[in-house]
Amino acid sequence: MFFNQPKRELEYARQQYKIAEHFLNVTYPLTNDPKLLMGIVYNLCGALDYALEALIRNSEFTLEENWRKKLMILRMNSLINEAQSKFIAQLEEIKSLHRACPTEFIREGKIVMCTKDYHLKTLTIGEIKTLTHQTEEFIIFTEAFINRK
Repeated sequence: MFFNQPKRELEYARQQYKIAEHFLNVTYPLTNDPKLLMGIVYNLCGALDYALEALIRNSEFTLEENWRKKLMILRMNSLINEAQSKFIAQLEEIKSLHRACPTEFIREGKIVMCTKDYHLKTLTIGEIKTLTHQTEEFIIFTEAFINRK
């Protein structure tokens, strides 16, 4: 294992987070286009994926491709808590739902995703801001954990 791999993964996580933050705080207010919200979600998921990789590489566990397995490994080894695990799972589920939804539309500044079974999931700017803040906290947590060793 190369010594700086976790730090490199953490740098990629920061880059993805900065892109999402720019979309949220600069691009979205200028355009008011709710379609940008899913772009923010995808960048936040990328940031979390890199942060999870950094934690796993730093802990020298076997690398897993599936985010559920990554969360399970980190939870079992008490590297992340239940709240962090639920937050990451929530964000990944939003991304998975978006990919699987055949229908998506904008209603009153919200993205509404409709599954094949007509279950609706809405995503608002407030929820995106909360997810962005939680992602920032997780990256800070990951950085503190990696620099601790």
